[in-house]
Formats: sequence, C-alpha cells, structure tokens
Amino acid sequence: MANSLSPDDLRTGQLIDGNDTPYQSCSLSYEHRVGPVLSVPYVEREVQFSHTEQWFQERPPESLIFKDNLGTVTLTGLKVRSVTGNTYALGRLRSNVAVFGLPRELKPEYQFKTLTSRIDGLDDFASFSSVASEVEQSEHGHRVTVVVESKDRVQFDHGDFQYTIRPRTPWTSTQGQSFAANTEAVIETTSSDGATADAHLIAQWPIRALLIMANGKKLYWRGHHILDEQFPLWMLDGSSRMHEPCSVLLRRTVEDSEQPEPSRTDVALPMFSLRDLGERGLRKWLDLYQDPVLRRAIEPVVEVINGASRFLEPQVLMTVLALDAMGYYRDGHRAGNIPLFKQIERCLGAAGIDFSSIGPALGIAKAIANTNNELKHPDRQQRPDPVHMSLVARLSIAVMRLQLFDLLGLPEDSRTRCASYGDIRQAINGFGQAGVKIDATGKFVSQLETALDL
Repeated sequence: MANSLSPDDLRTGQLIDGNDTPYQSCSLSYEHRVGPVLSVPYVEREVQFSHTEQWFQERPPESLIFKDNLGTVTLTGLKVRSVTGNTYALGRLRSNVAVFGLPRELKPEYQFKTLTSRIDGLDDFASFSSVASEVEQSEHGHRVTVVVESKDRVQFDHGDFQYTIRPRTPWTSTQGQSFAANTEAVIETTSSDGATADAHLIAQWPIRALLIMANGKKLYWRGHHILDEQFPLWMLDGSSRMHEPCSVLLRRTVEDSEQPEPSRTDVALPMFSLRDLGERGLRKWLDLYQDPVLRRAIEPVVEVINGASRFLEPQVLMTVLALDAMGYYRDGHRAGNIPLFKQIERCLGAAGIDFSSIGPALGIAKAIANTNNELKHPDRQQRPDPVHMSLVARLSIAVMRLQLFDLLGLPEDSRTRCASYGDIRQAINGFGQAGVKIDATGKFVSQLETALDL
C-alpha cells in the first residue's frame, strides 16, 4: 500500500512531537468533510501520558509527525476535534495540512516553494498533447512507437508567485504485456521565498473561478502536491537526495475531492480555452481579480454554479447581487445610488449577444430586478413565480459568464459560437419553452398574449 489516506483507510501508528516525548500510539483516519483525523488514546493523571493529556486539556502541538509501516505523515495546524471518556480517554485532533512525507525538521508551520493542483475541467481547457504515437506495419503485425513528452506549458510571474499551467503525463507499463499513458493538466504556483499552503491556494483560486465561469458546471479541486527541499527523498541509510513531489491534503479542499467527478461531456466544450487566452489573457484575469469590486461580482455566481444552494431564492439573490456589482464595476464613475435595473441593463449590453427573443433589454433588466426585489422585501404583495425565478437565475448566470469575453478581450467568434449552443443558448431558449416573454415594463407575459397583441 502507498503512503496515502482515503475515506476507507484506518492507519495505526505512533506520534512524534519533536520534544522528546515518548512515542504515543494513535490511529489516523479520514473523516468526511474534515480530512485527516488523529485518534489518540491516553490515561488521565498517569505520568506516562502527561504530555498527551496536556494536548487535550490545554492546547495541542502545532504540528506532529505520524509514522507507521506505510510511511510518514506530517500534520500541521492541529486543533482539538473532541475528547471523550473518563480516565481512559480518547482525544481526537484534525489538521489543516497533512503532508505525506518526512521533513528535515518538525516545524509549527511550513512554507512551501511549489504547490501543484489538479482541478476539474483544466485538462480540456488546456488541451495539452503530450503523447504521440506512430504505427508501422510489418510482416509480424504492427510496430507502435509511443513518445511521452510534456512540452506544452504556459508560465509567467504575477504578484508574489510564478504561475505554470503544464501537462503531467503519468504512464505505466508491464514489459511485454501492456502500456498506458494519460495527459493531465495541472496548475502550479511557485514562491521563491516559500509560502503557506493557504497562500498558494488563494493564489490559485482565480484559476478555479475562471474554469467554473468558462464551463458553467460544478468543478472541484482533485488533489495537491508540494515540492520543497524541506521534504526530500530519503534513502535507506538515512541520507537524503533531491526533493520530490509529496502528496498533501488541505482541509480547505478535502470536501471537494469527495465530490463525483464531472463527465467528459460536461467539460468538453468550455466557452473559451487556454489557447484563446494565452499568457496575456491569464495575466489580465489575475489583474482583474485583484479588484475587490470584480471579485464581489464573480464570486457569488461562481458559488451558485458550484452548487451553493439547491433553492431558487438564494440562487436569484446571489446572481442578481453579482449583476449589480458587475454593473457598478463597469461604471467608469463608480457612481452610487444607481437603480438596480440600470446596472443589470449595463451588463446585458456588455454581454454582446441578442436577447430580443426574450424581450427588450430594458424590460429584461427590470424583470430581473423586480424578481430580486419581490424576494427581498416582505411587503411586496406577490411572491415571484417559481418558473420565473428559475428563468431569471439561469439567465443571470449566462449574462455574468458572457461578461468575460469583453473583460478579457476574447475572440468574437468564440462568443458567437458559445451563444449558439450549451448553457447560454438553453438559458435563452428556456423562456420560449416556458411560453413566456418579457415586455418593456419588465412584466412576464405569455407568448400567446404577445401573439394576440400583434
């Protein structure tokens, strides 16, 4: 078995605190939505367990090393999860960061040089090609030559980090029997002075948001590795060699890794690709994301897409909040007290596609604003129709996603293409399928009424 931890694993080993405390037996398991949890048995008021008892009566060490026959796990950011039992007690600790490797020295917190992450949708977004094959026919069959070489990458400096999106091509073979290779895209952040795992993750967060906006689907973190000389490759004689990637579990993303992976069809056709953006587009996105007003516009819709709520009411409120912030962001004067429908109308114009099959832009903006206000204010006499709320939520998400073409200077043909299929087209066609349109006053009217008026 590998030195790893999955939801079904239970590892039994010893704890080391770096303070000459005797080995402490414990178990290491994975708890749903929490990640690695240490279960530590001890006997109260016994000298043998005095240090361990202090961990749970006062405060635990900031870091501990767990060792068993499978390897070493370094756990930092430890907090007490629970304490049960009298005399024969069981204390439980959870960690913020768990590195599956042995450090040169035990520290309260580590600053890592590089954090490498896999995110759903990044493979198709990057579309790297790192496996090439040639087939030659011979009298004995076919000679297949396979070359595995990771050549493509996008790399640049931004802020305190160097960003790299590159392919990783794991392969396996059994001599004379089988060969398998697969290209994966990963995002790396590198800090010359080192940075905490949280700082690396915050630096990568805008890339996750970009992928979710490009795909309009739930996408999650799938795994992380660190690369740092503090975690070298240890030899049997105790010497160390060059550092190698170590798997790491981060408490902030463990719940993501538990989610089902999206199907290839869900992520096969993003609105735009890494090729459309290039290094310049990625830099621009990171620059834009530094503006708190833009983040206030992007983050709510990202979380709605990613399943922040199953209920329509929060979806409408969050997406309209995003439109309001985006309208304010686009206002060169950043003026206050602008009516909500005016901010939404500004976003509809910036979306750059034809919404006339739904109704006039001003009417659509008023309908979205009215739906939001009817939800927010209990003194309104009429609660929004659930069908109308669903239409407004989907359309608001589509309008917010379309903002990226203008903001990032993406090719016009990619905007035209994405507006003709997928979630964007479905959000527009949904009104026709529901048999409703929107008039100039922002009122939902049946298409039959509209036809009779004509």
